[in-house]
Amino acid sequence: RAWNGAVIGMTAMPEARLAREAGLCYATAAMVTDYDVWHDTEVDVSVEAVIRVLHDNIETSRSIVRDLARAGLPARDSCGCASALSAAGVTAAEAMDAGMRARLALLLDGLGT
Repeated sequence: RAWNGAVIGMTAMPEARLAREAGLCYATAAMVTDYDVWHDTEVDVSVEAVIRVLHDNIETSRSIVRDLARAGLPARDSCGCASALSAAGVTAAEAMDAGMRARLALLLDGLGT
């Protein structure tokens, strides 16, 4: 279960939460394109300026990925991501009826039940 992608927006929280629920390791590399939306001392930004910074950020992203590849990523079982939901279940799987277990199978499998 791996996904490589980019999120353009104001927050990555939904993605982080979904990754946690799926037992996926997840990290955000956030790069700002402009500050004018929230910082009163910044001048309004042009499309050209955003595109220029976006291209710079592409190079920065590539550098980050190269550095990660050189350093090597830890083995999936060396962190707690895969078992993040192990204490999340309130109702024991054996106490659920077959229909409920079927609907929650993806999550229950991640819980080791």
